Amino acid sequence: RRRGIFRFSTVCIKPDTVLTWRRNPDITCTVYDDRNVLFEGKVTSLSEAANIVNLREGHKCTAMPGTDWWMFEGQTLAAYRLEIETLIGE
Repeated sequence: RRRGIFRFSTVCIKPDTVLTWRRNPDITCTVYDDRNVLFEGKVTSLSEAANIVNLREGHKCTAMPGTDWWMFEGQTLAAYRLEIETLIGE
């Protein structure tokens, strides 16, 4: 089943929360609003921020779901979302 658009509010993540990059926790972005992050001084989507980092790391893929690459409390946002949905029975 395809999931709907990711919104931070659906997983109770508030603005100003810092997210870390899956392959390097020194790379971070900050939740800006319900759908966007602040990355390197620019408001952008999770996926666009993931694409930027991925290209800098030398990878060629530019179609990356940001929820698979940005982490919150030690797990990807995709895994965290699944955990929350399982807990509330969605």
